[in-house]
Amino acid sequence: MADIVLATINAKWIHPSLALRLLQANLGPLAERSRIFEFALRQPLEEKVAPLVEAAPRVLALSVSIWNHEATLALLEELETYWSGARTRGGPGWTKPVVVLGGPEVSYLPEDAPLVRKADWIVRGEGEAVFRLLCEHLLLGRPLDALEPYGVIEGKWIIAKPVVLSDIKTAYHLYTDEDISRKLIYVEASRGCPFGCEFCLSSLDRRVREFPLGDFLSDMEELLARGGAVF
Repeated sequence: MADIVLATINAKWIHPSLALRLLQANLGPLAERSRIFEFALRQPLEEKVAPLVEAAPRVLALSVSIWNHEATLALLEELETYWSGARTRGGPGWTKPVVVLGGPEVSYLPEDAPLVRKADWIVRGEGEAVFRLLCEHLLLGRPLDALEPYGVIEGKWIIAKPVVLSDIKTAYHLYTDEDISRKLIYVEASRGCPFGCEFCLSSLDRRVREFPLGDFLSDMEELLARGGAVF
């Protein structure tokens, strides 16, 4: 069991999520009370539902992208049958967790979108700071006012300000040995994009910010030492 579950449905098994690992790496002391669950798009629904039901988190955070929008909605609809007590797994129904959604797809959906209606909170933008503060509020009772320097609250939406990249912890150490040896792992040296392609949400942030070069190269050396390869 874990108080915080960070989960997503990856396009394929070979694509582990850096976003979830960044959120976990920046949870501070709450990181020890969190777990990451990753599923694949073609994986049967029950194989996604069962681990989450067993984990019974107090906070369920889901990363939503264009490829898993419908699958995430289906996942939440099935989980609701357990939260309501209509279905069980060897015991009574479990209490509905606080559902937090984030990611590029859900960030710009309209208020009446089915997926938006399933959420208690939605983080728009870079979540490393605001997600930690939200979890501290939900689990430790700390005032939500502490979030204000890092984002703006509008109803269920938390509009996060861009983080200072030198202030956040990187998450490459959270890639497992299996991730490195058998999967395609994602790294980022910068955030933002100078271009304005209409089809790409990265174009909404024209400010290109770079991670500190020395720290980035050190992280890459550690990945290579663990068996990572560049193609």
